[in-house]
Amino acid sequence: AFEEQKKKALQLYEQGNKAYDNDQYKEAISNFKAALEIVQPPSFYLSLGNSYLVISDSHSAIKNCQTALQLYRENNNRQGEGNALVILGFAYRSLDKYEKAIEYFNQALVIAREIGDRQREGSCLGNLGNAYKSLGQYDKAIDYHNQALTIFLELGHREGEGDSLGFLGLVYGSLGQYEKAIEYLNQALNIARGISDRKREGNALVILGLIYGSLGKDDKAIDYYNQALTITGEIGGRQQGKGCLLGSLGLAYDDIGQYDKAVECLNQALTIARENSDRQAERKLLSELGTIYRLQHQYYKAIDHYNQELVVVREIGDRQGEGNSLSKLGNAYSAIGQYNEAKKYLKQSVFVFEGIKSPAAEVLRERLAELEARER
Repeated sequence: AFEEQKKKALQLYEQGNKAYDNDQYKEAISNFKAALEIVQPPSFYLSLGNSYLVISDSHSAIKNCQTALQLYRENNNRQGEGNALVILGFAYRSLDKYEKAIEYFNQALVIAREIGDRQREGSCLGNLGNAYKSLGQYDKAIDYHNQALTIFLELGHREGEGDSLGFLGLVYGSLGQYEKAIEYLNQALNIARGISDRKREGNALVILGLIYGSLGKDDKAIDYYNQALTITGEIGGRQQGKGCLLGSLGLAYDDIGQYDKAVECLNQALTIARENSDRQAERKLLSELGTIYRLQHQYYKAIDHYNQELVVVREIGDRQGEGNSLSKLGNAYSAIGQYNEAKKYLKQSVFVFEGIKSPAAEVLRERLAELEARER
């Protein structure tokens, strides 16, 4: 009877993997959970954790990957341990806990070298490069991406080579060295086209568009965005990749003052985020839309979006985000002269920020005092 049960668990696990490959993450999660009720191998926990990560439920991802990590260590399975460490690194990175992410990526790197997995070594170096870039440690980021590039060139691994070049382009872009950034991104773009990888091609085009936008070359920026938009139409399938691209495009249009197009792209991205239950993306997009409306002096629309954002941050337990949403609502109400509403939201915001010991509380207390003074 147990053999029958085991067979059923494996079937559920396979169905989970199939659903995951088709971007049906909720279905994947329920299949993995059902399989885990029968047997508890580490790979099941890892797949469940990875699925949670894709829908931005980082805390559930961490919990399941920690369990997997422990089991892999008990079984002396170094490969599995390395896989769990990488996903934990991504989960902490998605929570902006970069030092912790670096810790996990470094442990994974040690294992990759120990078992002679060169491709994994290259991707761990790239992950470290991205984490250091997020921390603003650009020299370290460049060093790690160059090490990764060397490995991928040795292996003839075109995807890895293209990713490393693209990441280097991003770092140089952050440093304001735009010519160098463009050079690396064009190489990444050529590789993506060479291997017919439309998603990577789209990403390279968007980043090139952003860089040309930063240089004030708006026509060139728009040209790249339009090429990217054509690709998003073709990609289909990987909805999240398309959502990311539309989000970047929306921000790009916002940068160059084409607000109608920005709103259109961001709304399409929002629909995709909601279909995928990607709450972090949903929060970000609602915030961006609210800000665009606020800058256009369409305060009621801004308030509507900030209110929707507030609901999301409360549901996902993001206290920092809750404080931010409340303060944005307070400022929007203040802009239309509804000072009582403004004060109500700013007070709530101060309360939240005090609770997480954020320096923002002090700034908002001053803002509140200004409003009180105005009413006297």
